[in-house]
Amino acid sequence: MEQKNSFIRDHLSDEYYFSSLCESYGISRQSGYRLVRRYEAEGEDAFMDKSKRPLSSPGETSPEIVARIKYWRGFMKRCKFGAKKIHLRLTLEFDVERLPSLTTIHNILVREGLVVPRKKKRKVVAQHPRFDPTTSNEIWSIDHKGKFRLGNGRYCSPLTVCDSFSRFLFAAKGQYSENWRDTKQVLRSLFQQWGQPQHLHSDNGSAFASIQSPRGFGALSYWLLDHGILPVFSDPGSPGQNGRHERMHKDLKKECCNPPSINLRVQNRSMNRFKSVYNEIRGHESLDMRFPCDVHSRSATEYVDKVIDPVYGSELQTRKVCLNGAVRWKSHEWVTVCRALSGKYVGVLPLGNRVYEIYYRQECLGYFQQGEDIIKGHYYRLKSDRDLPHRYRDRGNRKRK
Repeated sequence: MEQKNSFIRDHLSDEYYFSSLCESYGISRQSGYRLVRRYEAEGEDAFMDKSKRPLSSPGETSPEIVARIKYWRGFMKRCKFGAKKIHLRLTLEFDVERLPSLTTIHNILVREGLVVPRKKKRKVVAQHPRFDPTTSNEIWSIDHKGKFRLGNGRYCSPLTVCDSFSRFLFAAKGQYSENWRDTKQVLRSLFQQWGQPQHLHSDNGSAFASIQSPRGFGALSYWLLDHGILPVFSDPGSPGQNGRHERMHKDLKKECCNPPSINLRVQNRSMNRFKSVYNEIRGHESLDMRFPCDVHSRSATEYVDKVIDPVYGSELQTRKVCLNGAVRWKSHEWVTVCRALSGKYVGVLPLGNRVYEIYYRQECLGYFQQGEDIIKGHYYRLKSDRDLPHRYRDRGNRKRK
């Protein structure tokens, strides 16, 4: 631009022939006359670089589609749709020939200032086991998102239940406390509506598990076993084993909990709207951009409220759990099991050498070894079945078969 300014100043000084002036600047006369005409028409702005973009482009995205892209980007308050999910929604509204590519949609969002650059995240190592199901209703996951204070000053702790295969969100219900009785009521209503899963995956929270009980089973776990559902727990301090559920919690917190609502009723209304969007409008990359409502199907296992008492084989001795959570053994001895099983019956399988396993229905809770000396009032505490020597473990497997 400085050379162009210098050329015009020398031309206006009338001290040089035009041909020799162009030769000294190394340009042709045609280029020189073009610079002069641009300077006379536009002034010094003529020396700025001009855009080479064509005035019209046949492949330009239509304003109608651009408006729909901006609409779907702002459809949710904070959990914004990206280019892939916006493209999925556009396929339901326009012909495929008119749709822009994913890159074009992202460029439109950048041009409109609707994309905020993300910070680079550190690499997270995958945790195993991941409990990957292959069909719907094989594994349901359940968790409490974590309590937060509502506008009225009370704490809210949302309970969420999902199908791990289809990502279908069954419930996102705010509660004032985290206890197994409220969780049981929510699960009962879901089982009546959608049927039963084979497994229920959760963390080791107090509403789902008990660290002092055999195998971590709590009162909710034994209720699930009564209905033929096996509880599955993540390892302590390993939320990545239920990463797909935690990822849903991230969107739920961003959309519904920040800022929170004034009371629990308004908060539940907001989370119900999020549930509808999550199941019916938001496409999921893990499902090949399909909707969870199209992938999930109702379970074939119906929920029956009446529980049938467990029946044990002839090789097991049936014992009733007393109110103190223990069963009587011999004359003056007790075996501590769990208070949650008070009034229920367990089976005792002898393995030899005074080693016994205790079962509730089909699940082995642990084993105990009777001491040589009989001590009045002595309590035997169950140990993990993983610590049982292999010779006894194999013997128990053969007897159960």
